[in-house]
Order: sequence, then structure tokens, then C-alpha cells
Amino acid sequence: MMGENIKAAVFDMDGTLVDNMPFHQRAWREFLLRYGIQMTEEEFHRNNMGTIKEVVANFFPHIHDDSELMRLGLEKEALYQDIYRGSVKALPGLGDFLSGLQQAGIPMALATAAHQGNIDFTLDALGIRGYFTAVTGSDEVPAGKPDPAVYLRSAEKLGVPPSSCIAFEDSLSGIRAALAAGMKVVALATTHTGEELSGFPLHAVVKDYVIPDPVGFLNRQT
Repeated sequence: MMGENIKAAVFDMDGTLVDNMPFHQRAWREFLLRYGIQMTEEEFHRNNMGTIKEVVANFFPHIHDDSELMRLGLEKEALYQDIYRGSVKALPGLGDFLSGLQQAGIPMALATAAHQGNIDFTLDALGIRGYFTAVTGSDEVPAGKPDPAVYLRSAEKLGVPPSSCIAFEDSLSGIRAALAAGMKVVALATTHTGEELSGFPLHAVVKDYVIPDPVGFLNRQT
């Protein structure tokens, strides 16, 4: 399946660099209760797709004003940061994996549906900002995942064709976005089980980044 060597790696953030989806889910639950909205886990996963403004619109379909949707989104994200602060932790092996790719001269980008506040919050807590030569969040794209825009924009910033990029993702919508962009995809089994991820043509499914040979892993035959 691998026709050419991988020249760049593109990483999602939430659920991919950090296993933080339970904290997001708790923040959404508490935030929505403020407005009298109750949410099951299934409803959370069904509606937690796209940019923060798009997700808020899923839960508040009667609101059509962009500024009000964004205000609500920022209120939820402030709650999330309060809940998650002090617990931010990279997935096992992430630092060594990123360092291995950097030492091999493979450029890396961050491609996330998060807004800039959450990007800064996470990258600074982990101390990994320096690994990424390009960062693209929801502020820069017209639509969130599964739309491929954030991955296409990341490849453009890196100056590498999407077909020469490999994406790291945890969500079904993110995997669909990266595949639609023409990238190979490694799935992190944090948000979904290996069985739930099995329907996609993936390069690999991993639980973390404890991978002895990062470059060899990227270019292995599948």
C-alpha cells in the first residue's frame, strides 16, 4: 500500500496527543446542565464533531447568531480548562516519538478542530510546541472535520503533498477527514476501540506512541 516514503506527519490534538476526551465530556455535561440540557454518552459522541461553534450549534439548534454560538463555545472551553488544568498529560511515548521524527528531519503539523485558546493551553502544558512547524485550528478553516480542509491546509503549510503525509487521529470524523485529504492514517485507540476503528483502511491502530523506530513505523509496508 505504501507507494512512497512518508515526508511529513500531521497530528490531531484532543484524544491523539492527550487522552482528554473524558474531560471534554464532563465539561460538556456540566455546561449543558447550566442550560437545562441533559446528554447521554451516545449523544455526546454523535454531536461532538467539527469546530466548537459547530458543536454548540448541534446542542443549541435554535441559535443562529455566530457571535452567540462562539460566546457559548468559549464558556464551555473555559469550564473544560478549569476541569483539565493540572491533569494534562501526553500519551505514553509521545515526546520520544516526536523527537525521533524531528531528528530524522520529518516536519510535523498540528491539525485540530480546537480553537486557539485550547491549542495554546495544551501545547504549553505539554511543552511540545517546538516540534510543530505548522499549527492549524478551527479559526483557519471553513468547516471542521470530517471536512478535509484542516488536513489540506496543514499539508499546504508544510509544502508536502497530502499523499506524502501521514495523519494521527483518534475520532471517526477525524479519520474520515484525513483519508478524504488523501493521507495515510494511524488511529489512536483512545476515544474508540480497535473494533470501532476496524472499518477504515488504516496504516495502523496503536494505543500510544511507545514505538521503538518512529521513522520505520511511518514507512512500514501495510
